[in-house]
Amino acid sequence: MTSSNQHINHYDQGNVPFKDYVIAVLDTPADAKAAADALEAGGFATDDIVLSAPLRPTTPESERKQGTLADPPTGAQSLLTEEGFDQEQYAVERRRGHVVIQVHTPHMKDVDRAHEILVAHQAHTIKRVGTWTRENLPNQ
Repeated sequence: MTSSNQHINHYDQGNVPFKDYVIAVLDTPADAKAAADALEAGGFATDDIVLSAPLRPTTPESERKQGTLADPPTGAQSLLTEEGFDQEQYAVERRRGHVVIQVHTPHMKDVDRAHEILVAHQAHTIKRVGTWTRENLPNQ
C-alpha cells in the first residue's frame, strides 16, 4: 500500500474505476492533495482516489484519458450525448489548472462519506456516477 503522501498515477497503471465513483473539482493541486489526504483519513484506500493530470499541450495522451467523465470529450460526444456535456465541464476545469478528483464509491454509504469530505474541502461540480446512473450532488 502506498503512504498517504504519495498518490500513485492511476492513469499509467490502467486501474481507474469506470463506474461507481464520485467526481468533483478542486481549484488547486494543494486543495486536491488536502482533499485526497482527508479521504484517506476518512477510510478510503489510496488506490480508490484519482487526481487528474492538467490538460496542457504537453500532457501525455496516457494522462489525458481514463475512461471517465474527467476525459475531454470527442466532438461527437460533446454534441450528441449528455455524458459529453459533463465531460466538457470537467475538461474546461482541467484546462483552467483545476484538479478533478475521483473517488471509487461502490456503496451508497461510500458516496455519502466521500461527498461530505469533498464538500468540507470546497469541492464543486460534484457528481455521482453509478453503474447505470449519473446524478449531480450539492456543493454544500
